[in-house]
Amino acid sequence: MADQDGLTRRAFLAAGAAAAPLAWARASSEPDPSSPAGLPARDAYPLAPGVTYLNHASIGVMPTAVRDALIANIRTQETNPWLHQWGPAWAEPVEAAHAEAAAFLGAPADGVAINRNTTEAFATLAHGLSLEPGDEVLFSTLNHVGASAVWHEAADRRGFTVRVFEFPIREAPGLTADDVVRLHTDEISAETRVLVLPHADNTIGLRHPVAAIARAARRRGVEIIAVDAAQTVGLLRVDAPATGADWLATSAHKNLQSPKGLGLLSASETARAAVRPTVVTWGRGRWAGSARAYTDYGTRDLPSLLALRDCFTFQDALGRDRIEGHVRRLRDRLRDRVGDEPGLSWRSPRSWAMGCGLALVGVGRADPRVVADRLFREHGIVVRPFADGPAEGLRVSVHALNSAADVDRFVEAASRLARAG
Repeated sequence: MADQDGLTRRAFLAAGAAAAPLAWARASSEPDPSSPAGLPARDAYPLAPGVTYLNHASIGVMPTAVRDALIANIRTQETNPWLHQWGPAWAEPVEAAHAEAAAFLGAPADGVAINRNTTEAFATLAHGLSLEPGDEVLFSTLNHVGASAVWHEAADRRGFTVRVFEFPIREAPGLTADDVVRLHTDEISAETRVLVLPHADNTIGLRHPVAAIARAARRRGVEIIAVDAAQTVGLLRVDAPATGADWLATSAHKNLQSPKGLGLLSASETARAAVRPTVVTWGRGRWAGSARAYTDYGTRDLPSLLALRDCFTFQDALGRDRIEGHVRRLRDRLRDRVGDEPGLSWRSPRSWAMGCGLALVGVGRADPRVVADRLFREHGIVVRPFADGPAEGLRVSVHALNSAADVDRFVEAASRLARAG
């Protein structure tokens, strides 16, 4: 049985079996000489020796400094829980975390909230926005289920229409920005009130020209542009207002490498006026008109929220442009190496302008799930297999901690396994 990330149960059982250690677990953990200058060596992260982690698009790796800050926060809170949760001890740091989150997204302070993930943000939008029979929500088959499924559930109860159009995923390597704009705007009807799209999708990593799509959609009468930015924030410099999105959400535990269960939401003034909070408690009056009204949960995981500040510090110390440049070089190397290897094929946009930090690699007639399982068990390489529909292959996603050697290790091992069938 496969888990949600496509790896088999057997692989995970093998990972914990002391009597049968995985082949890669016996490897030494010598420093990687190909680690990029100016970016953290692998030892800045708490990965197990022998693991080549190429699955940041599913869930990221906390830097050791962030993990240690989280642990310290938990220990501090438990010295006097009331003082830190409800008292004055952490009042200023919590406000600072929200201010830094807004600055990271280039958005006004009242337009950003720290929530739990992208899925929650889209659930808030779908349930909090007033939609009626005759209204339409539109998105493509490239949308992640976390930004899609909730619309169908809400439509079943309230009678509005959800229309999903087929995205030509096999044409992705040759698509231009104008093509992607046209594919979306040609589908807009007179009834379309909400357009949902990824900044970059989670399967092939197609970067959508969101600002151009938003401008064209508004000219056609669309009121709310909602963007899933889970695959870009933390890898690219994302200025939320500049995207033209009314509702932009990300899961910080991916490329921002935060503690698990943290997300960021940027909501425009238009969206904040139109979307009602779906959870209401003590902050109802205090956060009126602010995006923080959507995260009025009551008791929160403040140790994790405060550790998000350490994520921003870590990114700023590395240099956000430097991270993007490094990821671009690794992706280009992956594309070029895949093109030279028998048994493998490139299934993502070819240019960086249309891509991001993840790409889909075809493995011929081999089952991607089997190849991914063997990559993990035999080589310690973690990737995400897709085995159904037009997007079939291995998704590879890189970040600052990865090196050219990681890319080469994946390509060489995947090529051998793909040819073996």
